[in-house]
Amino acid sequence: MELGTNDLKMMITECVQRILEYHGAIDDSLEKLADVIINTFEHGGGTIDPETINSINPYFKTRQPLIVTPVRNAEYVASYDINTNEIEINSNRNILLPKMKENIMHELSHFVDLNMRTKPADPAFKLSDYGETDALANIADDIIYLFSPTEIQARLTQFKQLLKRMPNQSRKNLTEHFNEKCLRLEHMKDLIDIFNDCRYGYKSEEIVQMVAYSMSFSRIKRRGGNVDNAAWGETITEEEFNEQKEKIGRTLEKRLRNMWQKASKLKFDAIV
Repeated sequence: MELGTNDLKMMITECVQRILEYHGAIDDSLEKLADVIINTFEHGGGTIDPETINSINPYFKTRQPLIVTPVRNAEYVASYDINTNEIEINSNRNILLPKMKENIMHELSHFVDLNMRTKPADPAFKLSDYGETDALANIADDIIYLFSPTEIQARLTQFKQLLKRMPNQSRKNLTEHFNEKCLRLEHMKDLIDIFNDCRYGYKSEEIVQMVAYSMSFSRIKRRGGNVDNAAWGETITEEEFNEQKEKIGRTLEKRLRNMWQKASKLKFDAIV
């Protein structure tokens, strides 16, 4: 059997994704790239050429430069945009360097995950981007964001860095303040409780429909289909609603359970 370039690429991609799925966090070798990013940031920002990235990054080769941009008064420490291949970093000098590196590793996890996809990645569907800003939409957006596989992987990567920065956290509960602030496990559990309490015929049913729509939208987008076929707001029976809710609820619970197990392993490996 002869393998073409695309076949090999898909095999390599699958192997890397399996490794990420098992370990839950990207390899420490990307700390070198984080150091280069911080150095670029400290010199006022700029681009990191593909040759430098490819000499450090063990996951994939790129032809694009990585753009590093200092941003004033940002609400985040760091943020990555797949469309521009840009990492923005908060220029607030009160941010400690180890914490900055921790957040950059979070974004590099997105950098690896989104660039390893065999189909172009798009930003996650957010209801707030479409004018939905009430309390129910905020809950749905929280679920959509926190339970997305790429975000879970990024927070596990950040947690691994947190344990290096604050070794004593390895002896504390996963829902202790600093650990919870990074992982959001307790918050995710609360979101599942809210989701499971949604009832057909009540206002809360909109949360289930919003989350279902987002999952449908993202799935169709990944497959290159017509997002107009994503189903939201359609009239459904109570039985259909409950089936939909239970299916999504099982997915959310499985993702939280797997994340909890991986975080526990990272914590156990880091015990001092």
